[in-house]
Amino acid sequence: MKIAACYIRVSTEEQTELSPDSQLKELRRWAAQNGYTIPDRFIFQDEGISGKHTAKRTGFQQMIQAAKEKPKPFDAILLWKFSRFARNREDSIVYKSLLRKQLGIEVISISENIGDDKMSVLMEAIIEAMDEYYSINLAEEVRRGMKEAVCRGKRVSSAAFGYLIENGELVCDPLRAPIVQRIFHDTLSGMSERTLAQQLNEEGVRTAKGGKLEPRTIRYLLKNPVYRGMIRWNEYAKHADRYKNSPDTLLIPGHHPPLISEELWQNTQAILRQREQQRVKYRRAPDGKVRGIFQGMLRCGCCGATMTYSPAAKGYQCCRYARGTCNVSHFLSEARAIKAVETALLFHLKESSFPFEAPSSLSTPTDSSHEMLKRSIQRKLKQAKRAYLEGVDTLDEYQQTKTTLLAELKNIQKTVSVKETASHVSLTPPAPFRIEDFFSSPCPPAAKNALLQAIYEKIVYQKSTQTLLLYYHPFDLFSVLGPPN
Repeated sequence: MKIAACYIRVSTEEQTELSPDSQLKELRRWAAQNGYTIPDRFIFQDEGISGKHTAKRTGFQQMIQAAKEKPKPFDAILLWKFSRFARNREDSIVYKSLLRKQLGIEVISISENIGDDKMSVLMEAIIEAMDEYYSINLAEEVRRGMKEAVCRGKRVSSAAFGYLIENGELVCDPLRAPIVQRIFHDTLSGMSERTLAQQLNEEGVRTAKGGKLEPRTIRYLLKNPVYRGMIRWNEYAKHADRYKNSPDTLLIPGHHPPLISEELWQNTQAILRQREQQRVKYRRAPDGKVRGIFQGMLRCGCCGATMTYSPAAKGYQCCRYARGTCNVSHFLSEARAIKAVETALLFHLKESSFPFEAPSSLSTPTDSSHEMLKRSIQRKLKQAKRAYLEGVDTLDEYQQTKTTLLAELKNIQKTVSVKETASHVSLTPPAPFRIEDFFSSPCPPAAKNALLQAIYEKIVYQKSTQTLLLYYHPFDLFSVLGPPN
């Protein structure tokens, strides 16, 4: 008797003809008739989970992990239908290839009897395509039904904070509805989202999932038109962007009672628009652009989070304080940070000058082919990580792949660096650069930031003692004390 594993999956409880018990019964019957035995430890199943992706299917991932043991623990994986294995051709191809070609484990559908000749390959591909088509078509039908429900003013999602669901309709939550009304009125009186979040957290108010409120939670609530009696839906937007209006957004009068008046809604939205205009100047720089010379180095002494730079305020603030999860403001002006770090450099380096050549530009053009190769390797690194997290690769396999790819990336960067150096070679050595002139030099913030990052591991700002803790590479520590001037 050959040993087989079986994988059982049902998407919903209504699939009675494909219930876990009935699938297992049929699989055991087929196994007995075809010379297989199914040990209990090799029965893997996922209930109430879609087959579109494998990330949340713990039973599937456990099966793949078990299949990779040596010697191989079973000779085949039995399925009721191939659709139970996956409804995504990409996942199906990846995992079937792993099992069949690398591990020598066959994947068998007992109700879709296909052979092992060349026509069978075509038939299995057709079945996989049909399964994926079914999944895509079902999603479209669901979206169409939800859109129709929204057009009729009906609820298509879970209840918003402040409401409950009774008989399929939204009704006011007697405990949370007053909190929603308070949030709108306090915002109209000038209270910030951050202050509101702190007060409500201190009072023990929590989100529907039990989490603490953040300023963005309050902002989302204030922008939700459900509280003025409307239903909003955008079938094309991601969940995080559904509160943003777009030409595809539907806004329909609902059947539920509003919690606030139309006048209060409009006045609150005017305040939010004004705050949004002010908030733009405090946003982070785009990826790869350095504004502050201490970017990525400064840490909050209270919570340890990174302190981000604000060009408007010309200083740094704890990023968690801005989100309401750190209770202590750690604002530090860049001028004060520069003065403290300059003092430390003069003290530790002893010499008042060091060789440094200020670059004329932040970056130099690189060959497009090198950039394409770098992006390709970075994509492969992400794919390798995903394969490890989903159980396709072991830790050793992932580390080996990662080491190889990083070596390739290093060689490409080295080639680009040699080209850049050759194009900027100087016949005379750089002149000594005084530390006192370094921070005021015209070289870009990115160049200063790169040099400081080479010197310091991190810089921690202790607001209570007005102290900067400078962590030198590798582990030296120097403290610059003293109140601000």
